[in-house]
Amino acid sequence: MKAIELKNGDRGDPDFHRMRSLLACVGKDKMRPELHYILVEKTKAGVYAVGCDGLRLRRDLFRIKVEPGLYEIKVNNSREIRLMPSPMKVRYPAYRKIIPGLEPESTYSAVGKSPRFVMWIGAALGCYVDPKLVPIAHDEYGEIHIQKLDGEIMPLVFRNDHTLVVVMPMKLDGHIGEQLDRMQLDRLRRLRKWLNPAPKKNPPHGGQRW
Repeated sequence: MKAIELKNGDRGDPDFHRMRSLLACVGKDKMRPELHYILVEKTKAGVYAVGCDGLRLRRDLFRIKVEPGLYEIKVNNSREIRLMPSPMKVRYPAYRKIIPGLEPESTYSAVGKSPRFVMWIGAALGCYVDPKLVPIAHDEYGEIHIQKLDGEIMPLVFRNDHTLVVVMPMKLDGHIGEQLDRMQLDRLRRLRKWLNPAPKKNPPHGGQRW
């Protein structure tokens, strides 16, 4: 098995930037060493890579020729990515089990881009996610899906033609929930004030003063 090498060209390589976002999801928890690797799969559709840390998962379709298996991160910076085949025999978790089925009758959907937009859509539907844990670029466009089954919020899903992202919702206690409610109310007040500005007062008789 050969290494996977990607370099960021002058114009920017979409595969490179998507791989960078995927590598941000690779686990670092010493208690879960099986998540320290990138899983590479070959299908009829092409080559998929998967990164997961237990809180979020990202899977991408790439235009590269590689062998399936587990890979380790050797180089990961703004200019170069190098992944080496792992000599360790590790069983990668069955990640497909955490991807929601997204049945139409119980799924709410929206279209947009950026981690902050994903956070706002999720919060509006009661699925609170940390935008820092949403592994997409600010200009990455896709569908956001939130499924509710028997009153339970399922993980948030973001997807487009090349990418699938799954983010686990935060478990909120009362204190954090109240803070988020206040933040949303403040945002609505600012928006209302911006849409309906107060009328300007007429200057006193005699015109404006210097």
